[in-house]
Amino acid sequence: MAEQSMQNVLSAALASMSLDLDLKGGAKWTPSRNPKVDYSKWGPCEAWLYCRIEHINPCLVGPVPTGDWVFWNSQTGMIMGFSNKAALTAQQQAEILAVSQNGGMPTRVVNPFGVAVASKYTLKEIEKLLQPALKDFGEQFGNQ
Repeated sequence: MAEQSMQNVLSAALASMSLDLDLKGGAKWTPSRNPKVDYSKWGPCEAWLYCRIEHINPCLVGPVPTGDWVFWNSQTGMIMGFSNKAALTAQQQAEILAVSQNGGMPTRVVNPFGVAVASKYTLKEIEKLLQPALKDFGEQFGNQ
């Protein structure tokens, strides 16, 4: 029973990712949306935990999280990567950008297995968070 459950999880994970596997176990990973699912209630921009596909052991090839996160626009295909910084984690940076670009629509945050949750950030929180930086930017570059 547990083996069947694990097989279902692995199948779902692989089905949710765009993989270009070769016989040596390497792969190209990119975020993707399942064409059979309706995403109309979600914004087009998402935050994804980045991973690379490699041999986990001699019998298994799979995703290995790197700790980095990416912002992904599902309409344009644009991807922007983030690494942990002193002030904000890579996940926070990717979520903040995605939420700010979704114009108030809910933002998906996706792990390497295709499991998505709604971002904990709201557009109002992001605007409040970015307000001091935008003010400084306007003062530095708006008066030229």
